[in-house]
Formats: sequence, C-alpha cells, structure tokens
Amino acid sequence: MAQVRLVTANLPPHAMNEGKEGIAVAILKEAEKHLTFKSTIETRTINRALVTPQHHERNTLLFPVSRSKKREKDYRWIAPLYAVEFAFAHNHQKFSLEEAKKLDMIGVRQNSMFEEVLKNLGFDNVYSGSPNPEQLAHMLDRKRLDAWFGDASQLKYILDKKLNTKTSFKVSHSVGAFPTYLAGDSQTDETIIEAYRQAILTVQQSDFYKKLIAAYPMAHPISRNHPLMP
Repeated sequence: MAQVRLVTANLPPHAMNEGKEGIAVAILKEAEKHLTFKSTIETRTINRALVTPQHHERNTLLFPVSRSKKREKDYRWIAPLYAVEFAFAHNHQKFSLEEAKKLDMIGVRQNSMFEEVLKNLGFDNVYSGSPNPEQLAHMLDRKRLDAWFGDASQLKYILDKKLNTKTSFKVSHSVGAFPTYLAGDSQTDETIIEAYRQAILTVQQSDFYKKLIAAYPMAHPISRNHPLMP
C-alpha cells in the first residue's frame, strides 16, 4: 500500500499545533486504528494546504475542508468528518441578517468558503484580506471590522482563548451547519478512498466520536442529509 500523507493547517479547534491535536486530527488518528496502512500528518499555512493535493505526489489528502458547488471539481470528496455552524461574531445589541447586510465591513478568512456563503446570501460588504483568523479577531476588537463571519466553533475558540479584550463579543445568527471533509486529488487510489470511508464511518458510530463531538460547542455529528453550502 502506498504511503498516505495527510495535510492540514493550524485551524483551532479543528487542527492545532499548540500542544493539542484538535477534533479533526483526533478523528483521523482514531480512524487509522481501522486501516491497514499508516499515514503522516503535516501542518501548513491554510493557503498552501488548500493546493497541496493538486501539486504533490499521489495519495496526498487534505483536511478539514468545506465542500461547495464552487469547489466540487477541485477535490475527491472522501468522507465528511462532522458538521460545523457558520455564524457571526459581533458586539451589536441589535443584530439580524438584514441588519448585517447594512454594516460597513464583515471579515472572513481569505480563501475560505465564508465569502462565497455570504455573497450567495446577498452580502456585498465582505472583506477577505487575511488568511489568519487571529488577525481578523484583532481587527474586530479594534473596530476595523463590524463583524466577523466564519466557523462558529473557531470564532468562539479564538475570542475566548486568544483575544485579551474588555469587549464582550457574541457568536450568533448561524446560517446553518455544514460538513467538513477529508478530501484528495483526482489521482487518489480508490482502495485508499474506500478504506478511509469505512474507517471514518466506523469512528462516527462509536462512543469515542459521540464524546469528542460533545466536547466541542457548535460542532455536530455528521448527518447524511447535510446540505452543501448555500
């Protein structure tokens, strides 16, 4: 069996290089117990990670990555890992989707699905200039952004753990929960794809998975009828 390389980015609480592995890494390490081959996990910047499967040797896989119609042909979508809510971080007393459309600037992570989601919902006030979520958190704190839109579990993690501020930010107004995936390139071996699908499904049916999901607010067990992005 060929060597499998798993590529991720520092995306707390999904994958982290801060002494903790994160929910996505934990699922794939547990899945490896049900595989007949070994893999390595590499952490890269988010922009490099997204293009790694297309530019490296066969059987290089990417996780966690969101799936949408725009990205559908970019990867082989191997298996959904769990679902995450997409929501807004803000400190406004009154806040609704229609009111959010009237804000001057809403930040999203560069090269993420979040800009696509907001534009599909009719937003034209989106800033996507930084790939670093912590930078977006500081921009929000300094009032250079009116709100920050993204994966609700990551928004909450960074605002709670990383931002030293007297401002109390809310994470609210979810636009839905969407699956995050393990993905590969078009040349990924079918035997590897099927092996991971079965191993991940086995993990998702276990008590380990239920306890892991319960430990992460705003993460949800995968459902086979989860939609693609709006």
